[in-house]
Amino acid sequence: MRRATDRPAGSWRPSDAQLGWIIENRVDEAYLLSWPGQLETWVPVHDTGGYDRARAPMGSYDFRLDQIKGTASLHSGNQVHLSFETPALHPRKNLHFTFVYFDLATRGPADPVWKVPSTELDRVCVRVPGRSDVRWIFSASRSGLARDRAAKHQLTMRELAGSNGWSVRGGWASIAIHGGTATASTELIQANIHVATFVPHPRHFILVQHYDGRAAQWYPWCWLIPSTDFAKLAAGKGAYLLFTTTLNPHRANRWTPYRIPTSDAAKAFQATLKRRNVRPAA
Repeated sequence: MRRATDRPAGSWRPSDAQLGWIIENRVDEAYLLSWPGQLETWVPVHDTGGYDRARAPMGSYDFRLDQIKGTASLHSGNQVHLSFETPALHPRKNLHFTFVYFDLATRGPADPVWKVPSTELDRVCVRVPGRSDVRWIFSASRSGLARDRAAKHQLTMRELAGSNGWSVRGGWASIAIHGGTATASTELIQANIHVATFVPHPRHFILVQHYDGRAAQWYPWCWLIPSTDFAKLAAGKGAYLLFTTTLNPHRANRWTPYRIPTSDAAKAFQATLKRRNVRPAA
């Protein structure tokens, strides 16, 4: 039986699909390891043709979209050369193409990489003529002395996050919405939050809402809770923090101070942000 850490004997080369996933994940690692704060990364469940990743500092929503293109082949003169299609591309300010060379010997991306704004794609890449699809060719030298059209877009992997112009200053707030499940016999609702992905922060809030299936409408009350308070008040052990409260508005418990009319949820969140003097993230 081969252990997961064992390397196969002889030459090693992943399939194109495997190489794509490896490169995309290694680029994510570069962002996470070089950025001083937490990052949010959004990954589509299928190839959009427009981007592979969306990233932002935690809570800022000032995201940058990224379409990642990689190759493990080099051409003469230490040239990276690859072709790709953009069937659903809509060039925009915050969408970039990141071109990566993957070194099979070291099993990792090699510097430099090239980060090209989608609005400048036609200045760096060449359209393949005589084709009905939108196909491009990217060609660049890995030399730091290169004067080709891609030269000004060269970066090292560790410079990728900094190249976005993100700021670690400024106010932000985020909200996580959870649905409560009801137990009709006891008039209780419960919401579970996984401990492994729960990070209490003064600017992060939990909103618990309940949909009344019998009435086919939202329950008229919901609960807006600072995540730091939630961490102190939530019961339960093990993998989940448990929110449990009554649907009877005349009965009080530790969650009652956070109860607000469901129709006022957005207004209450904005008022909370104003009191805390933070700028809403979205």
